[in-house]
Amino acid sequence: MKRRIALILRAGRPHYRTSLTSLMRSLDRYHGHTDRLFRLYLAYDIGGTPSADEVSSLTIASERAVARFEGVTYLTDRERRRLVDWVRQIVSVPEDALELIFARTPYSFQLNSALIAAARDAMDAALLFDDDGYFWVPVDDIDGTRHWIHVDPVGAHLAALDAGATVSVGEIAGARSPIPEALGRMLPADVLCRLGVFFEGASEVLGYTSFLSSGYRPWQDGSTSLTAVFPWKLEWVTPANMAISLRSRFPVFFNPDGARGEDAFFALALREHDTIRRTASAVFHDPFHLFPQIAFGSFPRSLRVRALTPEILLRFRSALFGWVAYMPLFLGLTRSPQHDDGIARVYEARRAMLRPIAADLASHFADPVYDELIPWFDSYCARVDVDHANWRQANHYWRNAILPAVLGHSVASGEGQNSGTSAAASVLAGREDDDHSVPGR
Repeated sequence: MKRRIALILRAGRPHYRTSLTSLMRSLDRYHGHTDRLFRLYLAYDIGGTPSADEVSSLTIASERAVARFEGVTYLTDRERRRLVDWVRQIVSVPEDALELIFARTPYSFQLNSALIAAARDAMDAALLFDDDGYFWVPVDDIDGTRHWIHVDPVGAHLAALDAGATVSVGEIAGARSPIPEALGRMLPADVLCRLGVFFEGASEVLGYTSFLSSGYRPWQDGSTSLTAVFPWKLEWVTPANMAISLRSRFPVFFNPDGARGEDAFFALALREHDTIRRTASAVFHDPFHLFPQIAFGSFPRSLRVRALTPEILLRFRSALFGWVAYMPLFLGLTRSPQHDDGIARVYEARRAMLRPIAADLASHFADPVYDELIPWFDSYCARVDVDHANWRQANHYWRNAILPAVLGHSVASGEGQNSGTSAAASVLAGREDDDHSVPGR
């Protein structure tokens, strides 16, 4: 039997098609003559829809692909509402839980909707890649010579799932997060260190050195064991290079409303029987779209960023506010129960750390918006009990109701599989009638 693989890509930013081009080329190179069938799930941001040119080019690309390609499912607002209506028909779940899972911005709703659509379509596995990653990575030899190699994270992830993984996580080359290189040109090192200390422990890319050693980096090496099993503990994941077995019950993606952290809260919801395997295959992450030629096999001589543009700084500021927003819930979930000090003291200590940092950022960037980091942090501290209850509710209904029901009703063909592709024309034709509302609201 042919294995059916879902490829999930967020379509929230306009240059995602560059990443898609790189993905399709990798599939053709490594999976042109395999027994796997692929289907692409494009998870659009709120209000996003494919243009006529986009539908046409994707149709042609999938028809010409050497890899076996079933087609494309366009997860727009309309398709997400239809998906949630279908979930309502097969399982009884409170409306507020559906809203938490399928309407929580900025990113969780896109990932969760695509995963349920793939499970409904009887896909065996889902591979998640960011909309700003390329499938070439730079590797430096011992003598300093740099080589760019074409990579196959798809094959590496599928091998890890075959070895028993619930979740497979790959490496990140390039930039590990939207922290711009050369922040040190605008901010003193001590400010960057203190900023890292504020986030220490909150993810695999946020810590003491994160804001000092950011920028674009070669892939570390290719020697990581493909089948290394990590014992159950807090394991970081990243939907920028990740695979999930759709034959298992896995956590939901969740973030406090308007915050980031969907990967951290996914990791915190892993259970003892969930197995994570790390793969050695990397993708090149380009969050500022500085090296799009890499997707087409043309490589820059240097990965050094010459200037910090207003667009780069704006994206960094947006990410920083999103990270600050998820810290209260993260701290509450990870605080050791042996500690006698209350969570209020933990919040106050972090707040005291953040205040001078916010002032320094506002001063050095000449941007008073950074002064709002303190009331922003306080607002999420005030709602942490609600966010904690929401996180528990979303995970409960996802694992115990929605996933079992969807897996029990999945079909290999018919309504579920064909809805996105057959509806592409109607999505375009009916755009003026679509109010772009979010399911559950």
